[in-house]
Amino acid sequence: MRQPVSSRHLRTGSRGESIAAWYLRLGGYRILERNFRCRLGEIDIIARKDGLLVFVEVRTRVSGTYLHPLNTVDPVKVARTVNAAKRFLLRLPQPWPPCRFDIMAVIAGRHLPVRRILHIRNAFDATSEEYRVGCRRQAKRIRFNV
Repeated sequence: MRQPVSSRHLRTGSRGESIAAWYLRLGGYRILERNFRCRLGEIDIIARKDGLLVFVEVRTRVSGTYLHPLNTVDPVKVARTVNAAKRFLLRLPQPWPPCRFDIMAVIAGRHLPVRRILHIRNAFDATSEEYRVGCRRQAKRIRFNV
């Protein structure tokens, strides 16, 4: 019996987040929290490396339906991630550590063997009202109120 699409979607996303956390640990990151949620938004992974606090948005795609991860993160998702990060920072003593926002794409096959992991560091930059989504080669400037 086939599972409902939403159930498969959630299971794929959860598996992708686990793979991304494993990959980050191998890279020397210390995972502080996974699936941080507040009323303002959600952050998939919060990690720390070399005194830097890293907020990671994980996008899991099944090959064949692959879109570039930057094309799947819209201005609303950026705003929610930034607002959730601000809420997380309020739990920490000041002065706050420097922060960075990354996007990780986990590309899987039909039955979830990992085919590719893409880690985009500094994928978007949070400033007061303007967000830059992208990397050196591909960047979109987005303006909206948070």
